[in-house]
Amino acid sequence: MNVKKFLLLAFTTIALNGCIANVDRTRASDLDNYSEKDIRKIIVVGKSTKKDMLLLLGTPTTPNEFKTASNWIYASKVVDRRLYLFIPIFRDREQLLLLEFNNDGVVNKIHYTEK
Repeated sequence: MNVKKFLLLAFTTIALNGCIANVDRTRASDLDNYSEKDIRKIIVVGKSTKKDMLLLLGTPTTPNEFKTASNWIYASKVVDRRLYLFIPIFRDREQLLLLEFNNDGVVNKIHYTEK
């Protein structure tokens, strides 16, 4: 077998069996570990506190002075682009969680969106 045929065979084998992935998790947060179902099960309106949220999700994206704020926002974005057998696959995930707390620091309202 000559070199050209060997290289062509090797390239074809790699291309057909290979996968190329580009995953950017630089704007991901702990929120990415949970689905909407998980969030609604774990965070209980009228029961969950600011401390619970800090232990579960860490500090919110905004506001910076979250200790005294009554509204917290958690955001997470993962860009996941893959190429399988020359077919592009886009599995991007963008999440936004808005939490409203009452004066006692207990969750009063939850709003979750995902794209």
